[in-house]
Amino acid sequence: MLMNELFLLYEKNKELAGIENDDGTILLPIAHNTKKADIEVVIDINGNFLRANCVKDNDKIIIPVTEQSAGRTISPEPHPLCDELQYLAGDYKEYAKSDLSAFGKYYDLLKSWNDSNYSHEKVKAVFKYIEKKSLLNNLINKAKLFETDENNKIKLIKDKKKNETDKMNLNGKTVEIKKIFIRFIIEPNIDNKPCETWKDQTLYDKWINFYLNKKAKNEPKELCYISGDKTTTSENHQKVIGNAKLISANDGRGFTYRGRFSNSKQALSIGYEISQKAHNALKWLLEKQKIRIGNDSLLLCWESNLNNIPNVIENTFDIFGNSEETEDYPNTQKEFSKRLAKAIFGYKKNLDIASKILILILEPATSGRMSVRMFRDFQSSSFLDNIENWHRTCAWNFTIFKDKETKVYIYAPALKVIATNIYGTEQNGFIKIDDKILRATIERLLSSVIDKKPIPIDIVKMAINKASNPMAYEKRYNWNSVLEIACALVKKSKNDVINKNLTNKNYKEVFTMALDENFKDRSYLYGRLLAVADRIEYRTFESGEDRQTNAKRYMSTFAQRPYKTWQIIYKKLEPYLNKLKKGESVKYQNLLQNIHDLFDPTDFINNSSLDGIYILGFECQGKDLRYKNTKENNEEATNE
Repeated sequence: MLMNELFLLYEKNKELAGIENDDGTILLPIAHNTKKADIEVVIDINGNFLRANCVKDNDKIIIPVTEQSAGRTISPEPHPLCDELQYLAGDYKEYAKSDLSAFGKYYDLLKSWNDSNYSHEKVKAVFKYIEKKSLLNNLINKAKLFETDENNKIKLIKDKKKNETDKMNLNGKTVEIKKIFIRFIIEPNIDNKPCETWKDQTLYDKWINFYLNKKAKNEPKELCYISGDKTTTSENHQKVIGNAKLISANDGRGFTYRGRFSNSKQALSIGYEISQKAHNALKWLLEKQKIRIGNDSLLLCWESNLNNIPNVIENTFDIFGNSEETEDYPNTQKEFSKRLAKAIFGYKKNLDIASKILILILEPATSGRMSVRMFRDFQSSSFLDNIENWHRTCAWNFTIFKDKETKVYIYAPALKVIATNIYGTEQNGFIKIDDKILRATIERLLSSVIDKKPIPIDIVKMAINKASNPMAYEKRYNWNSVLEIACALVKKSKNDVINKNLTNKNYKEVFTMALDENFKDRSYLYGRLLAVADRIEYRTFESGEDRQTNAKRYMSTFAQRPYKTWQIIYKKLEPYLNKLKKGESVKYQNLLQNIHDLFDPTDFINNSSLDGIYILGFECQGKDLRYKNTKENNEEATNE
């Protein structure tokens, strides 16, 4: 269960609570939250005002909260120490034009903490200051942070229609007066503890003990569905991101739980401490390592002991940690597999044999609700085996323009790149995709990565169709990216089908990244013919000439009716062959003949549509010709 796993994660890391990590993240103590402050008020131990300043940093501070104040929306529920001006200013009505003060509730809460056995030197100092009801007076007359008008009321700004608002200018920002957030500093320090209230661990502990003791005395004990114990449960669970909650059942009139249960506790009841710890662990994880899927959905993938693991939706470079250019692309598959296995082993050796990998996908259902799209757990070793399988079987030779040069790398593409290229459309030179389609496609592909399931056949077919239609792309590099991704998916899909039917457990790669000159599959051979025709015409282009070859213009039709379309393409090759040097022309004609000789005669004249394997033949033959041409040119330059 998700909440239980998050609770266990918190328990394993509870010594980090309240301490800022090297990456800037903080695992919150229970009954605490974070907030950005606008003004800091400095007082002494006796509650005397010393000074006040606008907060220049944009850091979030840790503040004590109640269950109600942490989830407050409209109702005035105060935080017990640092809070907004409307709660802290006992003289709010005297200087503000609107009577929105919630000082009474704040005062009562702070007094109950101050008078308890769990009070603290800083709490006593703040309470002494608050009792004076002079906060706004000090900010106006001593700190000079606010201006007043002729009626001694805080000056407000006006909107475009010259109507007065409830906002003012503070430190270059437009803020609503009542929501100006105040934090406290107590000087000089006490027992060498931090002067800042939001940095004092002893203050955290005092509030936690006070609040848990108060809840235990005043609230009934209910069954916790996580621990199985009877304890004080949470009515108002924490917000996860913004105002969105993972657990909410506060709608007693609608159908949040009605129809099955008479009250929300029957639907779900979680102990307050467990809810706090689980939600704080979740927020900590999101801050540390969330991965965005589209604009809204978030993916978390973590190991139960928080050891480093590969990013499940990124390309192979994420596993390697760096990239190396392939020197001789047809012969690097074996080396790539060795390097991949070594990288995965590097992750495995740091993992406990009993540890788990957990995957969570969250998506906002509304502005106030967060839904769980996926939650899965795996044994670490089997999970990493599946990750390795995906990156090994879905790898392809990808052409990348880097450092002003075209280079070739072997890797499995990122899921976002796959989805974008297959379901996206070219717009202003870039391939763009609808966010919902992107999110749905990544989730479907994720199952192929983490569960070793076949790639959904409709995704493979779409990839083949897109790759078969180069005329739909204005930019050649966009179509080339689609083509290479289609090859990766077709190769993996075909090999997976073959291996599923094998009794031998050793993976057999029938379709590879390198050109197989002896492979006699009809579709593969037709793809090779098309690649040679494409190369012949391309070799006659003038410098800077940019147009589609006949092979590419007829490619979509060729995939549907290869025999008849090949007759048309072949007839159009003669003028281009005549333009080439005699030796080169003969070389290409011999290659066409060699490929033709590999056909079974009945296969060649068969005009039925081609299998997606033709994409592999086309790409492998094309890369082989480009590679050999580059190598020959380099040898000629060396000889000269």
